[in-house]
Amino acid sequence: MCVNPARPRDFAKAGSRLAKTDRLDAAVLAHYAQVFDPPSAPRPGDVEAKLARYASARDSFVAEKTRLRNQLGLNDDADLERMHRDILETIEAKLAELDRMIQSCIREKAELSQRYDQLRAVPGIGPVAAVSLLAFLPELGQVSRRAIAALVGVAPFARDSGMMRGQRRIAGGRAKVRRMLFMASLSAARHNPIIKTFYERLIKGGTGKKQAIIACSRKLLTILNAMVRDNREWQPMST
Repeated sequence: MCVNPARPRDFAKAGSRLAKTDRLDAAVLAHYAQVFDPPSAPRPGDVEAKLARYASARDSFVAEKTRLRNQLGLNDDADLERMHRDILETIEAKLAELDRMIQSCIREKAELSQRYDQLRAVPGIGPVAAVSLLAFLPELGQVSRRAIAALVGVAPFARDSGMMRGQRRIAGGRAKVRRMLFMASLSAARHNPIIKTFYERLIKGGTGKKQAIIACSRKLLTILNAMVRDNREWQPMST
């Protein structure tokens, strides 16, 4: 069983259990499981675990590459500038090597390979997005559309009280997947016929661009979830 650690901690605080020790934590976890009975998640296999490690390492390399690129041209010292460029070239070479390792890892297992190709066939889902979904969202196709939207953090939550109707906002979820899905939706809003039509309808209806892309992210995720669940290929006219 695997749950967001913030949830049992908030559960403990709600019961005025502010102290924190291993023994108290064990009691809180047991009580939390008894009250909420969270569903158990299957333990990832060796290949899936390796893919997750590779994908996380790639994210770190990309973040460092972005940081170094932002620093280029800001140094008055030519030697420091040269060192930054040398490090950047090394990171880019390692990223290319890591991408080859990721693809090799995916091809180690027929199920992963098939799912990767299935996701890549959807307009807007590039190689990085497909890898992120495989590595960081193993529940894809295993849970309902509402549950998968909540896991990623693209499900809007109500903020109502009495006669007041607050603006719906997204919250929580897996930030890595949500960021990737947002970028994929920007591409899908231009190249995916279903998402493009949906986006244009929202904009014409007065929805803001950012809110429209979030809604597109949720719709795209719903489509992907149904495809993986039903083990079917991308079919733009019938999806």
